[in-house]
Amino acid sequence: MKASYIAPFVDAVAQVGERLFDQVPTRGELSVVKDLTTTFPINILTGLTGDLEGVALFGFNRESAIAIAETILDKKLRVFDQSVSAALVKFGEMILDRETLALGKTGVEFELLPPAIVRGVGIGVPTNSQPTLIIPLHFEKVGSIWVKLSVIEKLSNRAA
Repeated sequence: MKASYIAPFVDAVAQVGERLFDQVPTRGELSVVKDLTTTFPINILTGLTGDLEGVALFGFNRESAIAIAETILDKKLRVFDQSVSAALVKFGEMILDRETLALGKTGVEFELLPPAIVRGVGIGVPTNSQPTLIIPLHFEKVGSIWVKLSVIEKLSNRAA
């Protein structure tokens, strides 16, 4: 995975978070795992097709999910309900808008699939045997958001 393809995902989460939560996140240590599995109960999943293929997963705990939704909806929430899910999809869309702008500058042609909420721990996400990079971002006001990426250039593009 090229850094020029990874940075837009991490930067998009950081920029959207900075705007929403009014703070710069602290970046945790980068790690690499063989498979992509959900390790948090709440996740936003999106895929890429085109010159770049793969998946991006943004994971967080229930408290962080509700805190993000409260910020977006500007109201206090007590339970994880449909309004929280809708706010998290909106959060995912904001991230994808930033990613689209940044990745578009690299010259690759791609399409980001709409974000979907995946609830549960231990759910495997197919990555076509590609490794997954994990970059945690911590926001004091809402907690950590774990960015997990498994992205690769299409084989025909790498051969050119």
